[in-house]
Amino acid sequence: MNRTLSVLLTVALVGSLVFMGFAGTAAASDQSNHAELDQDQSTTQVAEASSDDSFAIALDFDDNDNDNDDGPVANTGNSVTQNATNEQTGEVTQTNENVEDSLFLDFGGI
Repeated sequence: MNRTLSVLLTVALVGSLVFMGFAGTAAASDQSNHAELDQDQSTTQVAEASSDDSFAIALDFDDNDNDNDDGPVANTGNSVTQNATNEQTGEVTQTNENVEDSLFLDFGGI
């Protein structure tokens, strides 16, 4: 009888410790996530327009208005220069960490 009771109590004790171990492992899980983003952007734009030294002269010496003449025409030009530079850099650092706590019990040499 005493031996049966001792075995029964031992089985109950071991079973409860196993159950607590599983429950403790499931509840003690922790996760952390850390992310950093460093981003730089630089834009430079230069535009130059020039119409210096341009001239146009139009003369109409035709006195006859019956020839469907549109009148005098003069053309001139200009110069346009545009430069654009765009630089963009990005650096991403990400750290993931999973931590599980463990429960250790010492029963004095059992």
